[in-house]
Amino acid sequence: MKDKDASKISTKKRFGGDYIEKYLYNGNIKEYNSYIKYFTKDGICKSVKYYSDKEFKHLYSTETRKYNPDGSYFAVTQYKEPMQGKILSAEGSFDKEERLIDAKLYFDKNRKKLFGSSRCKYNPDGSYVRTWIYEQPNKNGDLSIIENYDKDDKYISGKYYTDKNFSNLRLTETREYNPDGSYIGTWIYEQPDENGTLSISGNYDKDDKYISGKYYTDKNFSNLRLTETREYNPDSTYTQTLIYEQPNKNGDLSIIENFDKDNRYIGGKYYTDKSFSNLRLTETREYNPDESYIGTWIYEQPNKNGDLSIIENYDKDDKYISGKYYTDKNFSNLRLTETREYNPDGSYIGTWIYEQPDEYGDLSAITNYDKDNRYIGGKYYTDKNFSKLRLTITREYNSDGSYSKTWIYEQPDEYGDLSAITN
Repeated sequence: MKDKDASKISTKKRFGGDYIEKYLYNGNIKEYNSYIKYFTKDGICKSVKYYSDKEFKHLYSTETRKYNPDGSYFAVTQYKEPMQGKILSAEGSFDKEERLIDAKLYFDKNRKKLFGSSRCKYNPDGSYVRTWIYEQPNKNGDLSIIENYDKDDKYISGKYYTDKNFSNLRLTETREYNPDGSYIGTWIYEQPDENGTLSISGNYDKDDKYISGKYYTDKNFSNLRLTETREYNPDSTYTQTLIYEQPNKNGDLSIIENFDKDNRYIGGKYYTDKSFSNLRLTETREYNPDESYIGTWIYEQPNKNGDLSIIENYDKDDKYISGKYYTDKNFSNLRLTETREYNPDGSYIGTWIYEQPDEYGDLSAITNYDKDNRYIGGKYYTDKNFSKLRLTITREYNSDGSYSKTWIYEQPDEYGDLSAITN
């Protein structure tokens, strides 16, 4: 943060001639909204404390500085809580104008486990190019990024790569700003994303809030797939609507979703037409203090498993923990209870207990999945107590994702087989 982006609200002398200055950031950002600069009697800033509120109560991070003779300096930052959920410390070099030159981010407070590094190159007009190189792919699979900013630190464009050498381009992003600070962002993908999108045009207000967007299945912004809009309430909660040109994977053509002020999904209604009239499903979420939540679903017509209502439990990391599946809308006619137990490596064991035998005559099952949610094997029982084993299945995966599957029956199947191997 530069002082030009904030307002100084006070200066206070301290013992020995040292003094402090308090600043409020001009706006609201996610990480911090105020800071205190600590100066020596010679007017050299030796440290800064950043706060996530405007009352200087909730410490976000602490920065300490070591100066060079020319006024440039080296800074070390320690975060009170992990930034982005993972970064605990950072270090960087700044010029005498407090502009970042290079930085390193770390997973630990001792600055041993590198998360990624960044470097800025400034142009004569004050605009600059910032590059990032990550040690591990970020949530989007990127290992390197090139970003362009104007002299006022506004993001202009970027290229995102899946390798560290800036060669395997994944996405190109650009922004065009309006006089009031709102902007239009465009994204062009080299490969379709998980929804088949190759380009996006999005509208944002001056506070960086997303307002609406159009999603296309080509790079020329011509084959429209989806139109999305948001309406914000005074308390910052919002309603989001989606209208598809073709039904999505669930058969929906329109959706209405509700989010709280923390951007958490609260509930939604899913329709099989564009007019929001043919309701297919209603979903709600209730969050616990630890951010785990309970999700409920009520269908207008039975889903593929014959369920009309579902209750599921998720942890704070959005991992599915357990669920109950019902054949009525009143959560009374229970069909199935499912639970999961996760291992430290992310693999897990899933158990199913049926109220009525499934199509194979099973009343319970124990299944194993790897950390990538791939089915590894399972045991299937004809009673609820996991004692009357009917079948054991295992899978072995090849490097290309193909696999071999084996079955071992306790009793001959309908064809008289007791074992099978398929590829």
